Amino acid sequence: HVALRSRVQGLQEACAQVRGSGALRRVFGTVLRVGNYLNHGVDAPDGGGGVEVRGFAIESLLKLRDFRASHGSEVSALHCVVLHMLPVDASLPVQLRKELGSVIGTGDASAGGPCLAAGGIADLRDAVASFQREVAVVQGEIEQFPECYGIEGDSQDGPGPLATLERLVEDVRELGRGLEASFGEAVLAAWRLLEYFGERHRPGIPDAAAEAPGGLGDEAYKAIENFFGTLREFTTSFEDCWRDVKEQPKKFRIDTAGG
Repeated sequence: HVALRSRVQGLQEACAQVRGSGALRRVFGTVLRVGNYLNHGVDAPDGGGGVEVRGFAIESLLKLRDFRASHGSEVSALHCVVLHMLPVDASLPVQLRKELGSVIGTGDASAGGPCLAAGGIADLRDAVASFQREVAVVQGEIEQFPECYGIEGDSQDGPGPLATLERLVEDVRELGRGLEASFGEAVLAAWRLLEYFGERHRPGIPDAAAEAPGGLGDEAYKAIENFFGTLREFTTSFEDCWRDVKEQPKKFRIDTAGG
């Protein structure tokens, strides 16, 4: 129960971190600006003379590392994003990793720390359901063979083994209900996060028939996993490009004095 609760908490925290990260917001703003310039020659929102794009699909973030300035060049569009941000925000990768700890996986899942990277959303759903099934199995055992638990150990000074076990099962069942409720709230928050970023309205992203978590199917869970997986992969690539520019400033034509 503790491990499952930690994973549910990891999903809840990941949703809150993505919504609240100032560092991620600044990165996205620069990505949009660089993307507008590369695709349409628009460098500023009020520059005019071109088509300004006001948003982008999250999955397109991964294309930035593959888009090159020219054939055979090692400078990617993601390096260009870094070049824009490094002179004015030198500690950005550290802040980004700190603010997105549950998304990136800086929490120690093996030690019980909340970490979204510990497993898939559908796997977590199945684990929560399995927890409830195990409780039901024990309850069925008690109901089918009560005499096996009540013959020995009954005492006038306190409840016997059967009463104690029944109370324990009810306590665990209550924990299971709470776990299911928390998981449902976390998944609903994640689904609404996709809507916040416009991901639910893209082709291929299912439109759940109901807002209730029970109305979400495997496709919806997969969409949530892909969303967070893309952010995790993009953050790693962003850090790699940041390191490239810091370690080889001449290669990427950055003015070290300004950074």
